[in-house]
Amino acid sequence: MRPVTGKVLERESLHSSLDSPVMGSINFLNEVMGRFPDAISFAPGAPHTAFFDEIDIPRHLARYRRYLEEERGLTSAQVDRLLYQYGPSRGLINELVAQALRADQGIDVPEESVVVTVGCQEAILLVLRALFTSPRDLLAVVNPCFVGLSGAANLLGIDTVPVDDTEEGLDFAQLDEVCRQARESGSPIRAMYVAPDFSNPSGSRLGLEARHRLLATAEREDFLLLEDNAYAFTTTDEASLPPLKALPGGERVVHLGTFAKTCMPGARVGYVVADQPVRRASGGTGLLADELATVKSMVTVNTSPISQAVIGGILLEHRGSVAEAAR
Repeated sequence: MRPVTGKVLERESLHSSLDSPVMGSINFLNEVMGRFPDAISFAPGAPHTAFFDEIDIPRHLARYRRYLEEERGLTSAQVDRLLYQYGPSRGLINELVAQALRADQGIDVPEESVVVTVGCQEAILLVLRALFTSPRDLLAVVNPCFVGLSGAANLLGIDTVPVDDTEEGLDFAQLDEVCRQARESGSPIRAMYVAPDFSNPSGSRLGLEARHRLLATAEREDFLLLEDNAYAFTTTDEASLPPLKALPGGERVVHLGTFAKTCMPGARVGYVVADQPVRRASGGTGLLADELATVKSMVTVNTSPISQAVIGGILLEHRGSVAEAAR
């Protein structure tokens, strides 16, 4: 180790969130995978490397280029600019993402409501930053909770309240009590994070009745649901359940997802569906997705166009179906 020179920063002078053990969790899990590449780890939710044999990046890029030239009418020079320059913060493959959600999960939303992100982790960060404006706002989380969500909330100074995931399913009595206490204390539940399909780390699923009940609770208590859909594309047709976003009451759901589990983790391409209307002070209205794209422009500017093109090529090869790509 080189000797320390220059100004020394005191650890206590840095942001207090860095003291939380959860902040190093994802790095730790990835390091463990690197040290033991032959082990099957259920901790980070990474796909088995055998699936990478089907990845052919030049072929996927070429397929997406053909799509842009033949179906979108772009010239080769225009495609080069699109893929090699900075891109729009909202994303390039929004239409393909919307088509996949429609085909595989019955989520019918316009492409304008989709923001393509640097993995689902950025989607989580953007949504939390946009929604939580007061230090009194609370985020309910299903316990145990994904460390990426806990870490993002901690980084942004958002207080979380747990609702237990028991052997009998989500503890709705506890959720009702959490909401009652929040109302009485003047600290409202602004949103609730839930992964209804194969939650990380518990692996549990919400049954259909519980999904309807959760949506009804969100309506009654006036909070949004942040639905993490990272693993739903891996479900077989026989075992599939409609996501919260596709059910009655889905207008209260901000839908988060990723292509890391089904296409290619290294591409770091995720997405968020945020079709909630936003009334502006000027009197006009837009979508929550518009606001998230603005936040993203100051975080990562845009998701890598090359990475998006690879994922776009995979989707096109499998007729727009993520479920088919995962099989």
